[in-house]
Amino acid sequence: MDKKIKGKLTNAVISYKSTSKPIGKAIGLSLKENCKKIGIDIKLNFISSKESRSAAKKADFDIIAKVYSKDLVDYSPYPKWHSDNAVTGGANTSRFNNKECDKVIEQIISEKDKIKKEELYLRFQEILNREMPTVFLFGTTENMVVNSKFEVLTSSKRPGYFANTATLK
Repeated sequence: MDKKIKGKLTNAVISYKSTSKPIGKAIGLSLKENCKKIGIDIKLNFISSKESRSAAKKADFDIIAKVYSKDLVDYSPYPKWHSDNAVTGGANTSRFNNKECDKVIEQIISEKDKIKKEELYLRFQEILNREMPTVFLFGTTENMVVNSKFEVLTSSKRPGYFANTATLK
């Protein structure tokens, strides 16, 4: 894709940054190949984890591959998605800024009722889906099979259960 800049036809070149881990490389190579088909040149930059964190915090990227994960406790979207953190050095690396979303995030933080909190999380997800400040490429899913004779405390994080919690029913 070409663009005129100061009257001169210039090729579109977009920088992709990722660590050199296999998934980051695979995403970058796929992106480069597919964008080439529509005339966009992707420059691949494989960097260290430390450089990746620094680039994200400084917003020094066109496209950056990042991994998002959640803790076992209630997820707080405040650090990664509230506009207060859409600053250099802040955790909101997409620089997403949306007053409606900020309000929902603030309600999530203060809400004690589980049902209402779940509704707020769904609203938050709807806003992210509509606004698309980040493209979520995939989410892993894992199934776990447990013999019906056992009761296990499960977790949304790997390996899917808390070790040493299996008990006979």
